[in-house]
Amino acid sequence: MREPPCAALARERRQLESEESNAHADIVELKTIVAHLERLRLELTREQAFELRTCEKIRSSERTLARQTQKVLNHLQITYPIKNLYGDSTCTVLSLELPIDLSTLDDEHVCLPKSWYHHYHTGIIRFGIHMPYSHYAQ
Repeated sequence: MREPPCAALARERRQLESEESNAHADIVELKTIVAHLERLRLELTREQAFELRTCEKIRSSERTLARQTQKVLNHLQITYPIKNLYGDSTCTVLSLELPIDLSTLDDEHVCLPKSWYHHYHTGIIRFGIHMPYSHYAQ
């Protein structure tokens, strides 16, 4: 049996209303997802800006450290016989190697070249001893 045309139209109308309701729910869900993605994008932008500022601070600190290290080395070269080796990564005091980055060394390793130099100068001043630096470097 065939259904009456009014019943078929009513059934189709209910089906369209159901699809419209589902479409509306999907639109609401999509709007929620878009809003969430926008919040994530803003958060990512803020984090990238923070990381950029942090990297710039690190680069600035590295430049300041390099300038201060060079300033200290220049000041110490007046008193100690400092020579650069291997480019800028290592220097020597009386042929005892001393890396530019002193943070990785213990105090004894840092003070040893200075101690040898003072010992040498004390001998010269106190006893008038004439010894070349190379004597202590061996």
